[in-house]
Amino acid sequence: LVKVFASGVHLNTAMFRNTWTKRATLLVALSLLCFVLPTSEAAKKKKGKGSKGSKSVKQAASDPLKCGVCMAVVDEIQKELQTTENSTSTLDLRWGLTAEVTEGRAKRIGKVIPYKRSELRSIEVMEKVCETMKSYARYERVKGEVQLMKTPNVTALEAEYPDNQRIKRDSEESQKDRSKFERFCEELIEKSEERIVQSVRNGDNTTAMVDAVCYGEESVCGKERTKCQPGSYSDYFGLAPCSLCLHGTYQTEEGQTSCVSCADGFNTSLRGSASDGNCTAICKPGTFSENGLEPCSPCGMGAYQPEAGSRQCNACPDGKNTEATGAMYVTECVSKCGDGRKSTEEECDDGNVYPGDGCDHECKVEPGSACSFLSSVGSKSECNKVICGDGKRQNSTDGTVTEACDDGNVAEKDGCSSSCQLEEGFVCDLSKDKSDCHEVKCGDGVQELSTDGARDEKCDDGNEKDGDGCNSSCKMEEGFICSGRYGQRTLCYPVTCGDGLRESSGSKQEACDDGNTEDGDGCSSSCSIEAGFQCEPMEGSRRGRSYAMGVEGFLTQGKDNCTRIPGSSNETGGEEKKEGGFFSNLFGGKKAAEPQASEL
Repeated sequence: LVKVFASGVHLNTAMFRNTWTKRATLLVALSLLCFVLPTSEAAKKKKGKGSKGSKSVKQAASDPLKCGVCMAVVDEIQKELQTTENSTSTLDLRWGLTAEVTEGRAKRIGKVIPYKRSELRSIEVMEKVCETMKSYARYERVKGEVQLMKTPNVTALEAEYPDNQRIKRDSEESQKDRSKFERFCEELIEKSEERIVQSVRNGDNTTAMVDAVCYGEESVCGKERTKCQPGSYSDYFGLAPCSLCLHGTYQTEEGQTSCVSCADGFNTSLRGSASDGNCTAICKPGTFSENGLEPCSPCGMGAYQPEAGSRQCNACPDGKNTEATGAMYVTECVSKCGDGRKSTEEECDDGNVYPGDGCDHECKVEPGSACSFLSSVGSKSECNKVICGDGKRQNSTDGTVTEACDDGNVAEKDGCSSSCQLEEGFVCDLSKDKSDCHEVKCGDGVQELSTDGARDEKCDDGNEKDGDGCNSSCKMEEGFICSGRYGQRTLCYPVTCGDGLRESSGSKQEACDDGNTEDGDGCSSSCSIEAGFQCEPMEGSRRGRSYAMGVEGFLTQGKDNCTRIPGSSNETGGEEKKEGGFFSNLFGGKKAAEPQASEL
C-alpha cells in the first residue's frame, strides 16, 4: 500500500479530475496507510522487547578497569556537586499563563527547579570531570577489582609492602594508564549522560549514583554488585567496592561488612589477611623488627624502646648510653665516662679513662690538649697533646698553647720557628695540618706577599735588574706599565707613544694615543692633543692591559679616536690659529710671523 500510494502521488493529476471513483480510491489508500504504519511500529517494538528478554542474548561482561574508572568518576561528580549543595539558586522554567487567576494574577505554566538539581548543573559537572582522571593511579590489591585512587595514596599504600613485593609501574605505564582513564571517562559520559542527569536530579548520594551509573544492564561493572572476597570487607552489605582488612585484622569469609581482630599481642604484617594464621606475635618492649613482629632483635647500646610492636628503637638523649642491650626505658640511659659517647655531662670522651692522652679519667680536657668533635653529642672525641713539630697545626682547647704553623720540625729560619710561629719574609700554606713554608725572594719570577705581611713584592719579573719596569727590590719603576698578580710572573712594558694604548706612569704621560706617531691627525708624535681636536677612547678598542700595575697614579686605556672640534678655525681649511689669540692680536700682542720666501 505504501508503494501504491507513493507511486500514485506522482501520477498525472488530470486522470483524477472530476472522477469521484478515483478520489474515493485515494481516500481508502490513505486510511489504510494510517492504520498499517502504527501497527508496523508496534510490531517492531514488540519484537525488540522480545529480543531483549530472550535468554539466548548474552549479557555484556563487566570490565574491572572501566568499572574502577566509573566509580572514580562518580566520586569526582559527588565532590563537585558538594560545592553547590548549599546553593539556593533556582532555574525558572515557566513559559506561559493558564486561565486560572489567583488574587488578580494568572497562574504560570511550568515550574521552578533548584539549580543544584538541574540538567544545566549536571552538564557543567560532566564537562570537566574527565580532566581529573589525570591525577589517578590504579590500585589492584583488592581481589577481583581494579580501584582508582589518587597517585600519592597508591604510593603510600604500596610502601607498606617489602620492596620485592611492591606493584611498580614506570612513568610510561602510568602515562598510558592516565590516557586510558580519561578515554574511558569520556566514553562513560557519552553513554550514561541521561542516567547521570537523572541521578543528579534525584539528589542521589555516592552509593545510589554508583548503582544508577555503573551497575545494570550493559553497564561497565556488570548487572549487580559482587560480594567482597576473603581478606576484604565493605560497609555496604559486604558488596563491591571493597576495602582490604586493616593491620591486625582478617576475614575468612566473603561478603562481610567488617574484619575480625587478631588476639591481644598479635598483629598482621600486611593488609588484606584472609586467615587467622597471619596473626603473628608482636615484638616486646626493648626489641624491634622490620615489621614489628617476631622474630625480633634487642635494642642496641645507647637505645631503648618502651612500646611493643616497634620497628625501631629510640636513641638515648644527651649522648648517654645504656649498661646493656634491650633497654626498655629512658631511665636506663646514663652518662658513662670512657664509653666513647660524649654526653652533655662530659667535656670529652675518647673511649678510655687513661690520663695523658688529652682526655682524662673524668672525661675532662687536659691542659694544653686539643679535642675534636666536642660539639658532637653522642660521638667519640679525638684528643691529643698539642706538640710543636709534630706536623699537626693545632691550638689547645683551653687556649694555653697556640700554633701559627707547624712544618713538622723545630728548626729556625725555615719559615716556621721552633715555637711554631711564623718567621718574617716567608710564605706558609696553612690550609693543611702540616705547614709548607718557603722564603719570599725577589727575582724568582713569582710575585708574593709573606704570610706575616712583612715582605711585599709589588712586582717580580724574574730578575734583579733596574730599568726594566721592576727594579732589583721588586718595586715598580716610572715610565712602565706592568701586568701580573700574586703567584705569577710580572710582565712590564715601557709607556710608548703610538702603540695604541694611552698610558701614563710617573713623569711619562700620554694625553692621547691613536696608534701612530704622525702629526696633524689630532694626536701628535709625542702623544699630545693637537689644537682644534678632541680625543676620546675608540669604541670597541681594548680597555688597557689586564691586571695592570704601576707607580702611584698610573693609567692604562685603549686606543684614542681624535676628531676636530666643531667651529674650530682649521675645520674648513682657513687660517691657522694666530699666536696669542684674538684679543692678544687686537690689543698689541705679538705680531704674526711674516711668511718666508721658502713658504711662498
